[in-house]
Amino acid sequence: MLSKGLDLDARQQDELRKILRSQAEQIRRVRGDPAIPGADRMDAMRAILDRTGDRIRAMLKDEQRLRYQAAKPAPGTDTAQRPDVEHWMQLTRPKSTAVPDAGGSR
Repeated sequence: MLSKGLDLDARQQDELRKILRSQAEQIRRVRGDPAIPGADRMDAMRAILDRTGDRIRAMLKDEQRLRYQAAKPAPGTDTAQRPDVEHWMQLTRPKSTAVPDAGGSR
């Protein structure tokens, strides 16, 4: 999804997979560490998401970076409301054109 939205080449897709796997492992470790208090855990996960975004931007070409940046909030936006990679993927996912089922009522 992110690959298609940014038109990544094969090398970039491989790099993106590595970045996202690394992110998932880091998040898993933070979540599973009982020594990290709840508030600190959230800060640590936000830091991981920020680093992931930085790593993704670093591997993109200029045009791709602009498309990726378009989904990010303006500087100074509250970090608690900042979208992450998952949010960006939702924004770039094709919209469904299916008509909702009326539930069979007449």
